[in-house]
Amino acid sequence: KYPDYYLKKKYRVRPEAAAAVPDTVEKLIEGMPGVFDPAAAGDLQAEIQFDVSGDGGGKWVVSIGGGGCKVRKGEAVAPVLTIETPGDIWVKIARGEIDRPKAFMQGLYRAKGDMKVLMRLPQLFGAPRK
Repeated sequence: KYPDYYLKKKYRVRPEAAAAVPDTVEKLIEGMPGVFDPAAAGDLQAEIQFDVSGDGGGKWVVSIGGGGCKVRKGEAVAPVLTIETPGDIWVKIARGEIDRPKAFMQGLYRAKGDMKVLMRLPQLFGAPRK
């Protein structure tokens, strides 16, 4: 288990970046292609399934490949990673109000599949571009 001070230092979000994060999980997930970094993805080919509960919940598939990213509602046939999360928790993680690794360790959200892809999410989907 990592000390809180390490997690806060390593995974902090700049205030200006947090302010640019959408306030609903639907807008957040559907906006992921707009903040996708193709250079960080390299040759990654993956489908990430988001199963979101609570207000604004639903199922989305984030497809990464060929230097691009697309989002659609629905379910992936064979996702590389499945993230099960309450919508409000995922928004708070994106805004930097909750540390992503700490939230995972505390069971605030669950992930199944390739944990390397989970660890790369901050690099793949950085702060919104201006």
